[in-house]
Amino acid sequence: MYMDIAATKITEHTPTSLIECRQHPDRRCHSWRAIAYGACCGRRRGDRRQDALKRQYVDIYGLPLFISSLGIFILCCLDAYFTLELLGIGAKEINPFMDRLLREDVALFLNVKFTFTAISLLFLVLHKNFLLYRLKIEFIIHMCFGAYLSLILYEMTLLSF
Repeated sequence: MYMDIAATKITEHTPTSLIECRQHPDRRCHSWRAIAYGACCGRRRGDRRQDALKRQYVDIYGLPLFISSLGIFILCCLDAYFTLELLGIGAKEINPFMDRLLREDVALFLNVKFTFTAISLLFLVLHKNFLLYRLKIEFIIHMCFGAYLSLILYEMTLLSF
């Protein structure tokens, strides 16, 4: 016999068997185990449907994106080192925000630079399938890696003189 529980008016005389029919605990509860499983054993690599918009999150991000993201962070560390070296030989920081941080404390400059880069990379990697000005975020990450690599080569050229 089928009974629509949602349409049944619940009163104080309603049997408890009609109020709660679940035999198993709620599977939708969120836990760190579910997040860890989704991060390491997830199955979504791309869009689930062919006609879907390119605004979907995935579980697996791919090796090229990992290499570009890690490369950007390593290049950020090299940029900080080369910046400090260039400042030591008389160069000037043209970014006013970073210049102020450098004048206050070098450790503060490094912490802000690394933290901002890491949080930005995390945000961009999570949104890799989204579009920004008709460009996929993943493509923008790869372009940023190339631009950052050019900056490092330029700084190395400045240091060689």
